Amino acid sequence: MSEDHRLLDRYNDVHLVIDNGVRQQLLDSGMDERLANHFAHLFARDPLVVFSRDAEMDAPESTALFETVQGTTYQSVRFKPPPSLQSTIGWRVEFRPMEVQMTDFENAAFAIFMMLLS
Repeated sequence: MSEDHRLLDRYNDVHLVIDNGVRQQLLDSGMDERLANHFAHLFARDPLVVFSRDAEMDAPESTALFETVQGTTYQSVRFKPPPSLQSTIGWRVEFRPMEVQMTDFENAAFAIFMMLLS
C-alpha cells in the first residue's frame, strides 16, 4: 500500500522522531521505507508495556506483541495483522471511534462514512 502512486511525499510532511536502528533493521528485512519509518517511530517513544506472559513468546509465530504496540499507540485506529502465518485472513484496519457521537445525525453519518471507506 505505501508504494501506491497516489501516496505522495507531500502528504507525509510531518517529521517524526524515529529509532534509526529499528528503521535500518526493517529496511534490511525488506520492508519499504514509508512503513519502516512508521514502525521506527513507534519504537522511538516511551518504553513499551509487555506483560510477563508475553515476555518469552516466539515472536515470529505470534502477533501479540505487535498488537500490544499498536494498542498503546493509537486509540481509534489499529492495524490488525493476520492471526498467524498460516491464516488465510489478511491485514485489516480496525476503527475505534468514540462510542456515541453528539447527535443521531452524526452517528448515522459516521456509520455511513465507515461503510464507504471499507
